[in-house]
Amino acid sequence: MFDETAVTEKAPTTLAGRVSQLRDLITPRGEPPLSYEKLAREIEDRTGLKVTGAHLHNIASGAQPDPKISTVQALAVVFKVPVGYLVGDNGDYTRLTQDLRLLGALKRGEIRLADAGDTQLDGLTVRLAALDGQRLEAVAGLVADPVVLDVLADADARAILAVVSEAAAGQRQPLAMALARPGILDALADPEVQEVITVLADLSPASRDAVLAVCRQFLSVEHGSTA
Repeated sequence: MFDETAVTEKAPTTLAGRVSQLRDLITPRGEPPLSYEKLAREIEDRTGLKVTGAHLHNIASGAQPDPKISTVQALAVVFKVPVGYLVGDNGDYTRLTQDLRLLGALKRGEIRLADAGDTQLDGLTVRLAALDGQRLEAVAGLVADPVVLDVLADADARAILAVVSEAAAGQRQPLAMALARPGILDALADPEVQEVITVLADLSPASRDAVLAVCRQFLSVEHGSTA
């Protein structure tokens, strides 16, 4: 679970620290950070603003703490973050740290943000912005787990999750037990078994006991004849 206090304390309070942090976050694990020369070319390609790698290095190192607003805006475009990430006051920046923690989770999961198109990223940003802290934390946990992501890529698995989410709290444990027993799942694939279950559900407890007793007798006879 994320430690809100720790994240707030570690959040950079200067433009230099925030640029360095974002530069690290967009770097896939195991690869060197994007060079300032390449970052300068990316800025020119994306925004048309000409800036040198040396100037960007000065910004990130703190040697140039007050660059032109056009440069800051261009950095925000390349990093795909609001300008407030870079120049907002500490209170505003702190309120955005959950997004940064999610970016960190994306990085730990070796997901390259650069591989996603602008439309995908814009849509993702909008959806994430609508989430509360608890749900955003849950998303970060999912993204960091490749096994879960593989499961969620399957349409049938998503359909099952949708059904579980609609179930009442008391119904979820029986669902989990059924999913953990392949024999039950195989039986439920039979329409006649489904009909039997539906009928049993409408019977009184005493009637169910009577039906089960008869079923056990049939089972005993069948097994005996098989033997």
